[in-house]
Amino acid sequence: MTFTKTTTALAGFAAVATLGTAANAQMMSEGQAKPQAQPAAPAADAGPVSAEEVTKFAKVVMGIQQMQGENPDMQPQAQQQAIMVLLQENDLAPARFQQIAVASRSDTELQTRIATALSKMSQADG
Repeated sequence: MTFTKTTTALAGFAAVATLGTAANAQMMSEGQAKPQAQPAAPAADAGPVSAEEVTKFAKVVMGIQQMQGENPDMQPQAQQQAIMVLLQENDLAPARFQQIAVASRSDTELQTRIATALSKMSQADG
């Protein structure tokens, strides 16, 4: 994978900036109670991110990029629903995905781990 593709993949994290809101909205529309407000932890503190979580995160990011490439005019609500499906398929909670995305903005070691996972997946596909 080229540097440009890796950079583009890492930039894909921004596509899910509103994911937490989408998850809450979906829960409300399904009649589930809104989760109780918890004291906010520092946004960048995702705690330790396991290798398995990095792989799951990278799979979701690749799925988002593929979806955006195939459906550039997809409506935001449909896009959010598709992201929720990707998260479920990869067994990654929306809140955890968002924690990892936020942490990756400032954690260069995590960025490298994610970029490596994305690169391996891209090579396996190509």
